[in-house]
Amino acid sequence: MKNFIFTHNPPKCWHESCVSQGNLFHSAEWQNVLHKGFNCQTIYGWNAKTETGFAITIFKVGPFRIGYVGFPVGGILGKEPLDNETITALQKAHLPTTLHLLRLPTSAFDDGPILDLDSITTPETAIVDLQRWQLSQVPKFQRNVRKAQNSGIKIADASQSFYGTHLYRLYRKTILQHNGSLRYNTDYFSALIELSLTHPDLRCLLVFLGQEIVGFLVLALQNDTAYYLHGAIDTPLRTYGGSALLFYEAITWAKDRGMACFNLMASPNKQASLIRYKEKLGGITKEQKTYEFPIKPFYAKAFKRAMWFYNHVNKLFY
Repeated sequence: MKNFIFTHNPPKCWHESCVSQGNLFHSAEWQNVLHKGFNCQTIYGWNAKTETGFAITIFKVGPFRIGYVGFPVGGILGKEPLDNETITALQKAHLPTTLHLLRLPTSAFDDGPILDLDSITTPETAIVDLQRWQLSQVPKFQRNVRKAQNSGIKIADASQSFYGTHLYRLYRKTILQHNGSLRYNTDYFSALIELSLTHPDLRCLLVFLGQEIVGFLVLALQNDTAYYLHGAIDTPLRTYGGSALLFYEAITWAKDRGMACFNLMASPNKQASLIRYKEKLGGITKEQKTYEFPIKPFYAKAFKRAMWFYNHVNKLFY
């Protein structure tokens, strides 16, 4: 049996383990970003014998407490897999806080575990052989990049946390245009920028048209994979090819850092155009699974019913 000790604070060796393994999303620094943005809790599970651990971020959704392992991409800290034995240990563990439902994101492009749990599937797109990727392999994308390079728009890294208000404005506009649900806020984007100023594996790129910020992209590196976390482009910039220039800068930087994969992350099932755009960058699409494990079955079932009702009502109005 795998024995994990769960605490509110990371173990003494946690920071060193995250740095040595290039693991951003389990780090205390990343958890601090989530705490600033969502006032969520984190509990850290650690097995000293196998030197394996994971951070569980617990989000409040009304009366429910939903935990995510390694939010947003999943995985584990250490060499041991997050397998069915670990899930059994979790079920029997004495957690230091209330948790109703645990979600375990996995990537379709990793040799991840197959767990005996229910799961939610979404389409995930990635450039799987990044070191062999060339701009000339994607002619339409190449034309848009060249167009943007000759348009006078400029790309720069966000240098102050107050730019988070601009990121949120662009994010909010994009989400509402697609009738989506707003999940992030200004505090979160400001915290992202703040961390990017000191962490070498996180970048917040801005697009300027004159003095105006008209687009952004957030990119994170973990292990050998680059993750496209967020991005948005103001409508007028689309004629300049600004989105293409942002992605080209992000892909080139990730490739220069030696990443093996550029993960464009999961897309909503209803946004086929977004999936096609990602594939035009040279990505391929597979089905990603997010496993669900009820810690408190009664509350977990009530939460899922509440979410079904919420989504059903949303469809009636949009």
